[in-house]
Amino acid sequence: MSSAVLSPRRLCAAAAGTPFLDGYATGSAAFLIMMIPGMTAWETGAFTGIYLLVFSVGAVVFGWLADHFGRRRIFSGSMLALGAGTIASLLLLGTSADVDATVGAAQLSALLGLRALMGLLLGGDYPVGQALITELIAEEERAQHLSLLMFGWYAGALFAVLLSRPIFALDLSWTTFLWVQAALALLFWAARRGVPESAAWRAARRRADAAPDGRRGAFSEPGSLRAFLFCTVFWLAQTIPATVLMFYSTKILSGFLDTKSAFIQVLLLYGCFLLGVLPAAHPALARCPKAVLIGTFLAMAASLAAVTLGRDMHSTLMTGAAFILFALAYGLQTPLDFVFPNMLFPARTRARLVGLTTTVSRVGSMGAAFAFPVLAEEFPVAALFWSGCAVLLFGALFSWRFAPADRG
Repeated sequence: MSSAVLSPRRLCAAAAGTPFLDGYATGSAAFLIMMIPGMTAWETGAFTGIYLLVFSVGAVVFGWLADHFGRRRIFSGSMLALGAGTIASLLLLGTSADVDATVGAAQLSALLGLRALMGLLLGGDYPVGQALITELIAEEERAQHLSLLMFGWYAGALFAVLLSRPIFALDLSWTTFLWVQAALALLFWAARRGVPESAAWRAARRRADAAPDGRRGAFSEPGSLRAFLFCTVFWLAQTIPATVLMFYSTKILSGFLDTKSAFIQVLLLYGCFLLGVLPAAHPALARCPKAVLIGTFLAMAASLAAVTLGRDMHSTLMTGAAFILFALAYGLQTPLDFVFPNMLFPARTRARLVGLTTTVSRVGSMGAAFAFPVLAEEFPVAALFWSGCAVLLFGALFSWRFAPADRG
């Protein structure tokens, strides 16, 4: 099959399986750690941490493999391996002991092994799917379809939250989350069958094979290092303040909504992110990513300042409204995490550089998540929020100076 007859919508839907399952894994983990009986604090930390750690490894390793050996087989095989691995883990869980009893060593090993496999395959598939969309879809539609991938993450997280309702209402086992995951992975695998190899990668690979050894490194092509630094800096400027604000989200939303229901709070949070993503795929916005990047940085900075002022004024209405505006602006900006790297990185090294950029972003997010509780004991929360505003304003200034000019 050639790329000329491949439906862009089908390719985008198939590639969106990775962020969908990543969002699903994140959303369902919050319920799994509550439902799995007998997990200690260390075991809970390992359950959540191993996914993030191996995710970063997978993004780098699979990106390198995809640049050297092609995209198609990894793109298809990752979902099949995830579905089969989830089912195998469920069978081990079912035979090792009663799954609703306290977890034993065998069950814990199966769970941690599955989380590691999920991180490896989903982290590895991120750069591969993005590279295929960039290389198989016409240039004028590329940014729109890359933006839609981020929709998949929030849709997957929301799906996990909504799925928790019937699971709790019907008193189903926590393994229901995993059976649904296996079914989704196999569904996305079926959707990926027949996706062709990238002709752009084949041509770039032929040129790389003929090039001297000194021209084969990840940053050997002109502009690659500058593009990588731009993408990592703007990602970190986006991620660090957002992580800080998310730590305080439950207090903000509980006061704004006058409810302590975690379900309603998370539903509103992910719903706002999802609504923010939707306009990003509009052709008018897809043609001007630099303007969107700068505008959303400024909107998030203003929103975070309003959140801080609202706290000082004890205004739950002002604080909640500003938080929702922040979530909408953040949702609008996050698709650019996919657009800019794939727009700037050359075909020969695209997958590995996207994987490396993804890893830096995840490490930055984990670092901010670790540092905020420590800093909150030493500094007032308002001071940390104002620091977040400064980071966002730096992101706007940095983007104005270094982001590639809009073509529109």
